[in-house]
Amino acid sequence: MGKVLVSGHAEQELAPDYGVITLTVDTEGKTAAKATASTMQEFENLIARLAEQGFKPETMAISEDESRKPYCRDEDDYSSARTVQFRIPAETAVVNRIHDLIASGFENTTFSVSYDLSNKAEITRGLTIQAIQDSRKTADLLAEATGTKVTGIEAARLDENDDMDLDIADLDLSIIGEKAIPDRVRRCCGDSAALTPYSDMLKPEKITMEADVNIVWLLE
Repeated sequence: MGKVLVSGHAEQELAPDYGVITLTVDTEGKTAAKATASTMQEFENLIARLAEQGFKPETMAISEDESRKPYCRDEDDYSSARTVQFRIPAETAVVNRIHDLIASGFENTTFSVSYDLSNKAEITRGLTIQAIQDSRKTADLLAEATGTKVTGIEAARLDENDDMDLDIADLDLSIIGEKAIPDRVRRCCGDSAALTPYSDMLKPEKITMEADVNIVWLLE
C-alpha cells in the first residue's frame, strides 16, 4: 500500500446578503459632562429619526462609549462618542436612505457600512468539499499513472490553519458527487422599499471565499 500527499483548492465569488451599519456620534464640550450631554442629545435624535425610517432600535447594539480628556494643553474641549451598529439588507437603496438621513443635520455623526454573508459556515463547508474533490481528481490521475487506485484518506488538513484537522470520518469517497455550494445565498433582513435614484441600482462588491486542503490519499 502506498500514499500520496495532494493539495486541493476551491474559490467562489458571492454577493453579500447583509450589511453592518456603524454610526458614531462624536461631540466636544468644555467639560466632560457637557460633551457627554451633547453626544447623548444628538444620539437620541439620530435613533428617533432612524426609527421613523423603519430601522428598529431594538435591533441595534452599542459597540462603544467613550469620553476623552484634551490631548494637548492648547485643546480646551473634552470629547464624547457613542457608536451603534445594526444589520441591514445588502441593498444600496437602504444605505442611501441612511446617507441621506445623516446629511440632513447630523453633523457630528460618522457613518460606515461593511458587507458579509450570513451562511458563511455552509459556504465554507461547500468550498472545502470542492477543494477535496480537486485533490481527489489529482490523486486519481497519479494513481492511474502508477497502476494503482485511491482507496481512502489517511490524513487531511486545512491549509489556512495548521492546527485544525478535518474530520476524516466526514471525508469518505462518496463526497466526490456531493453538491458543494449552496444554491443561493440566504437573505437575512427581509425586503426593503424600492427607491428610484440610479445609485440605488448599484450592488455591493462581491466577496471571494476560498478553501485549501492537503490530503494524504491511500493507494493500493
